[in-house]
Amino acid sequence: MNALTWANPLFLWGLAGLAAPIALHLMNREVPKRVVFPSIRFIYRGREVQKGRRSLRDLLTLLARCLLLAALVLLLAGPRLPPQAATAVAGGEEIMLVVDLSLSLQSVPWHDWITEQTDQVLSANPDAVVGLIATGTGLQRVWPLGTPHAELRQAVRELTLSDTAGRHEDAWRELAAAYSDRADVTRTAVIYSDFQRSDWGGFATMAAAVPASIQPVSPPDPATANLAILGATTDILSRGDSRRIRVTAHVHNFGLQPARTRIELVAGDRSTTAELEIGGEHSEKVVLDLESPDGNRAELRLTPDAYPWDDTWHIWIGPRPPITVAVIAQDPAAQGVELFFMRKALSTNLPGVDRIEARFFGRDFLTGQNPHPYNRLILLDSGSDLTEPEVATLRDYLSAGGQVILFGGERASATLASLNRAGLMRTRFNGRSGLSSSSRTVTVTRLRPGTELLTVFEREPSDLFLFPIAKYARLEPGPDAQTLLYLPDDLPFLLRESSEAGAIYLFAVGLDPSWSELPTSLSFIPLLRRLIETPGEDPTGVIRAEVGESIAPRLQRLGLELPPTLPDGPGITVIGNRPVVINTSRAESDPDALNDLDWLAINQPRGDTPTADAPQSVADSANQRSLRPALGVALLLLALLELALANWEW
Repeated sequence: MNALTWANPLFLWGLAGLAAPIALHLMNREVPKRVVFPSIRFIYRGREVQKGRRSLRDLLTLLARCLLLAALVLLLAGPRLPPQAATAVAGGEEIMLVVDLSLSLQSVPWHDWITEQTDQVLSANPDAVVGLIATGTGLQRVWPLGTPHAELRQAVRELTLSDTAGRHEDAWRELAAAYSDRADVTRTAVIYSDFQRSDWGGFATMAAAVPASIQPVSPPDPATANLAILGATTDILSRGDSRRIRVTAHVHNFGLQPARTRIELVAGDRSTTAELEIGGEHSEKVVLDLESPDGNRAELRLTPDAYPWDDTWHIWIGPRPPITVAVIAQDPAAQGVELFFMRKALSTNLPGVDRIEARFFGRDFLTGQNPHPYNRLILLDSGSDLTEPEVATLRDYLSAGGQVILFGGERASATLASLNRAGLMRTRFNGRSGLSSSSRTVTVTRLRPGTELLTVFEREPSDLFLFPIAKYARLEPGPDAQTLLYLPDDLPFLLRESSEAGAIYLFAVGLDPSWSELPTSLSFIPLLRRLIETPGEDPTGVIRAEVGESIAPRLQRLGLELPPTLPDGPGITVIGNRPVVINTSRAESDPDALNDLDWLAINQPRGDTPTADAPQSVADSANQRSLRPALGVALLLLALLELALANWEW
């Protein structure tokens, strides 16, 4: 890096435009006809401009215009000087090497590259004090400044890439604290990564705390396009002894150009395929049907590319445990009608859909039972006057990602007040409507557009907007609540509020027919099933996780005995009666990386000039001195000079 470099060298072709003002200058040589007017020819002789030859002003104007155009072209091309050589200091140099071990680097020949790069830095700086930070899904290991160079070389050779997405916040913090407080040293941080925006973006503030010059180094020829399977939904259709699976795969093209690929659904010895063409930065959903699949495990496979880990998706197609639901009534004897409708709704199981297994409890469930084996809790106006043990049980269930469905009723005021005090909900009760005999019934007026939970009601006709509602609680949604179904005046009929790591779905009515005809409507069962089968959740009993995610706590909450070894890679296993499906994270499927402008924002001057001869990288411009400010000033001065020369008469 000993010569002038350019940010946008293609703009240098604009220098060819200098020929334009020169050509125009040469063409403008018309010699006017001389007409001598006897009476006044001597008056204008002193002011007459000689058109047949060029004055000094013309040549200076031409020169100014050429320089103005050249300065504009150079400004766009972005000339940069190499970093100034550091002066020798008695304290020497401190260099921290930061090595990214995250999943996406499996797309390049990483091991040979990182070994070679480390050897270059250590060989070029034999007297430097050097340390090493290995970062992947969090901080992996730290070798402090002063570690012998031979030990660092051996450590780099023994590093291995992880199968998980990167999270580098701890690495930035460790890097900021790694250097000494001495004033007589120069400090450098050399970071080796592909710098995917998904795990390196947004750290300008943390980078600013690093008291060193940051030199990012990227691997050669990183992938810039990728096709990935982002997920899949499965329907298992059985009739007699025959079975058919229908898989809807979600495939995304992360490249800018259209791409063709082949997707295959494989189950044992049976398979089916489909051809796909996906536009740049677009997604497609493709449906694949497979008759009489072998076994209980299936895979979706894309044509392999530079990112092979997201070209496979594992699917469980065997028997699925039923969706378990606990229904809790405040007073089972007094709520017989509500329990009747709930039993009828939950006992309706249709071919091709997951079976629901419901159990019914009284108020003592929250103190005498473990709620974690249940995929959903349904509270029939059962939250009023919660005791501290009941609050603790409910909070623990929600903290584990549990989902609670709550029907308001006669105790809606006390129920919400109790949940407000417990900090589990911020939606408030503002009275009831429809209490007088003269009150008119209302209906649901609209649903929240784009809600995946309710798309079935957007596509198909139903009586969701027809059943009468005689009375309802007037709810004031909390800041974290989202209204899904609306009453007149945009009051909520059904809302969802995040609570801890889970969510609470709240109806403004009870299930008693005196409130509404919801329990007798045709929409009640599909609406209830959609809440139980909430999109984005997996209530079917199949445990789904990503590589690197701990499943032990989930197994323990379900009361399952842990096997001697737990699965740690992609695939399917069965623990107890629960299928466990593990797929690789798609968090690093997008190859979009930080660019020069991002590093210019991150790598602001920190008062130290690096002396380590780090390898050239795609982002070395962050450490170079730009000539654009000087060219900008020159451009302004030349513009003023050209105006003066062109308009002043000499």
